[in-house]
Amino acid sequence: MFNPNYTVHPGEYILEFIETASLKREDFAETIGISLEQLEDIINGKSGIDEKIANAMAIYGYAPKYWLSMQAGYERDITCRI
Repeated sequence: MFNPNYTVHPGEYILEFIETASLKREDFAETIGISLEQLEDIINGKSGIDEKIANAMAIYGYAPKYWLSMQAGYERDITCRI
């Protein structure tokens, strides 16, 4: 079974999505109802994705459960590795 010794914060996936979709960070943040500073904190792994943000990102075709599960998995992995 593949068991990597690292974990990736969901913010990295959000950044990849923003870049792949050729979106401006400011526009993405505004669309999901957060400040640019909040988005930057998520992208940089300083804060996580909560239910409000996950629900707002559904506009881009991702189920809120996808993001919440990713955030929970990240938090679990970080806790287990400490």
